[in-house]
This record gives sequence, C-alpha cells and structure tokens, in this order.
Amino acid sequence: MKTRKIKLVYFAALLIIFSFDGYTQAYEYPEQSMEALEFIPEGFLGMSTGINNFNGLLGINGEIKIIRNLTLAGGIGIGSWGYKFAGALRYYIHYPRGFYFGLGYSTATGLKGFETELETTRPGGNQLVELNLNRANNLNLTSGIQWRLGKRFRLGLEFGYSVPLQDKAWDLVTSNVELSDNSEQVLEILTPGGLIVGFGFSVGI
Repeated sequence: MKTRKIKLVYFAALLIIFSFDGYTQAYEYPEQSMEALEFIPEGFLGMSTGINNFNGLLGINGEIKIIRNLTLAGGIGIGSWGYKFAGALRYYIHYPRGFYFGLGYSTATGLKGFETELETTRPGGNQLVELNLNRANNLNLTSGIQWRLGKRFRLGLEFGYSVPLQDKAWDLVTSNVELSDNSEQVLEILTPGGLIVGFGFSVGI
C-alpha cells in the first residue's frame, strides 16, 4: 500500500513537471530575454535542500556539461544519516534549462554511538538506547526541471525515488534490549531511501 502511494505521488509530480516544461518551451521570450539566453554556462555551482535530496538536508553541489545535453553532477552535504556524498548523470531536453532525467548514486556515512530514546519490548515505554547508524548506499532515479533566471541563475525542482542497496543500515549496540516494531519502522523511515523531493538554486560558471 505504501509503495503504491509513493508511485502515485511520483507520477503526479512527473505530470506537473511536464506541464511546466511545456509551458517554458511554448513561451516566446522577449528580445531582451533571448539575448540573455545566448550565454550558456558550461557548468553550475549551487545548493539545495529536501527529502532524500541530492546533497542531504543542506549542502552544496556542482554540475558540468560533458557533451551536448549530458551533464555530470556531484554534491556533498549533511542529513539525518551523517554526511552525504552523491554523483549523477543528467540528460536535459534543452540544456541548461527545462526538463531532465537523472541516474545517480549516493552514500551517507552514518553515525557511530548514536543515542536516542526509542520504544522497546520491555514494559515502561521508551528507553535510551545506543545505535550504530551504518553507511547507507542508494541508487537514485530522478527527473526534474530547471528554471533559468537571466544569464547565470537557475531555480531547480527534482523528484524521484531512491533505492536502498542494503537490507538494513543500523545496529543496536545496547545489550539485553529489543526494539519494538514501531521503533524499527521509525528507523526504516529515517534510513536514506524512498521518495525524493529536492529544491535548489545554482549559478552558472
């Protein structure tokens, strides 16, 4: 049921992006704007935020054109699972603006000795436990759109799905304790993976 809902949200996001892209292509730029669009940067530097975002909850990223509409992007930031590093190939319909598809890989470093209160199977409710949040690797399938502002600036919106490449990315360190099903579900939600929603800003170089 959860997977079906995620797919519906993703497809709805794709429809919205296609609508925006069609609008930007159909719009006839005034003469001054056309002159601005003649400058096409070979790369961009920026920052972004979001859920399962390219460079975590907050970070910086860069993108450089390889050939025609194909680019290579890289990012670094921090999120709920430690530091995050990511790389991706992106194919634009009309570089450097408009609609694109992406295929990428990301890794989150995790945190050792992470202490938090979680529900356990023992009576008495929550208990302070220690966890090791292990490295989490993900394959990222994305689509997005870039709105160009003047000669050098862009606003970007990205959607997609992040596929975990491991079954479990955490270990319980505290001995003689067993986490409840609710606590394990919380940890699964916090583990990198699932729906991707990102929003960012970049400047051409």
